[in-house]
Amino acid sequence: MQKQLRIICCLGLGALLAACSSGGGDGPGISGKVTFNGVPQAGVTVNMSGAMTASATTDSGGNYTVYGLKSGSYSVNPTQAGYRFTPAARPAVMNGGSLAGYDFTAAVAPPVTAVQLPRTGQTISYNAGDDGSMKKGTAWPYPRFVDNGAGAVTDKLTGLIWLRDAACIGKKSWPDALTAANGLASGLCGLNDGSKAGDWRLPSVSELNSLLNAGLWSPAVGSLASEGNPETLLFKGVADYSYWSSTTSAALGTQAWGVHFLLGLVTPSFKSIPFLVWPVRDGNATGAVTLARTGQSFSYAAGDDGYHQKGAAWPNPRFNDNGNGTVTDNLTRLVWMKDTNCLDAVGVVKRNRSTDYSVLKFTDTLKWVGALSTGVCGLADGSRGGDWRLPNRQEMQSLLDYSRFKPPLPSGHPFANIRPMGSWTSTALDCDSTGVIWFIHLDAGISNVTEHTASPLTTPQYYLWAVRDGAP
Repeated sequence: MQKQLRIICCLGLGALLAACSSGGGDGPGISGKVTFNGVPQAGVTVNMSGAMTASATTDSGGNYTVYGLKSGSYSVNPTQAGYRFTPAARPAVMNGGSLAGYDFTAAVAPPVTAVQLPRTGQTISYNAGDDGSMKKGTAWPYPRFVDNGAGAVTDKLTGLIWLRDAACIGKKSWPDALTAANGLASGLCGLNDGSKAGDWRLPSVSELNSLLNAGLWSPAVGSLASEGNPETLLFKGVADYSYWSSTTSAALGTQAWGVHFLLGLVTPSFKSIPFLVWPVRDGNATGAVTLARTGQSFSYAAGDDGYHQKGAAWPNPRFNDNGNGTVTDNLTRLVWMKDTNCLDAVGVVKRNRSTDYSVLKFTDTLKWVGALSTGVCGLADGSRGGDWRLPNRQEMQSLLDYSRFKPPLPSGHPFANIRPMGSWTSTALDCDSTGVIWFIHLDAGISNVTEHTASPLTTPQYYLWAVRDGAP
């Protein structure tokens, strides 16, 4: 009788059962309910990914069940056009028995629009065409940070609210960091803001990275000290140490991304390592910019990046191939070269055609990009010398999809000849030497620095990826 009912369900009479499942069989399953303003939401597709892939659609009562799931870890993700969900995904571990209560709340999704990237904070120019001379991106508000007087600080650039005491929680493993951030509430760590457990969270890698100021180090956070009257750093206890983000490494699930606030390095590390914890929560007002999502949709643990999926949704399609050697990113409106490893000589700079790849010194990279124009590298866009530039750190990071690696770019991207190696940005690091430049490694997406003014025998050479402004 049970099998007959399930066959009827799959023929469309979903009201007879909780939902029609693609999991198959009579084995254990995951079930839950989706509501909208307290009313059951029908027609929501609930996808399971992880140990196996399966899905179900909610019935008229908002209920779903996915049967026949084998043991293992899963991420449960609801989706329906025009809606967003809280949480965005939920982690589940099947261990022989069924799981119930995997519920979600639906809300109307805001319209998908392009985002504005902020400036990096670098205001000093060391080479013509570098970040300090271009200053691309949305200007930072002044003052950027405002002390709320209740143990929290509002970032007027992003609208996010940060715990003022960046050392209060101390060092934790990644699972314990999630728990500590999710449990933060008024009365703890100097907070007197009326917040409750669940209001705070561990920031995503993009949120944590947004605090960085490329013009500062030790710590690499603060307002623009070279513009106007510099404000005192409002945060307390910011250490020259790594802080956990809530974003798991796509290359290795036992690692998560962290940001080191001595210089601003963004790298993954094993989740068992104790790093510092800097909780964040949503603000009451929008900032000068809206951060985009990281791309991670798989939830590894409650409260992680995939669970919340904070930030602006990506447009679909993410990229448009313009058919003239360029690609437009519909998320940022930036226009990128389609060929990421063009070997053509441009201006006075020649590239090595003896191999299938060519890297350049930083100063030669700036010259090559500055002279780039239509007629080379497959470009037929009418561009002239000076239209293209080397992307700054924020622009280069905007391409990253933290759910992918080798390369860490969104699925279906139209770019050609991507190499899983370092690619120059135009952003210098104000450290002990003016020759320290940021690069992004297109294997996993690591943000690191190198000294480009080393001896001729050791001067680093990396790839380049040219960008130019698109339509507003």
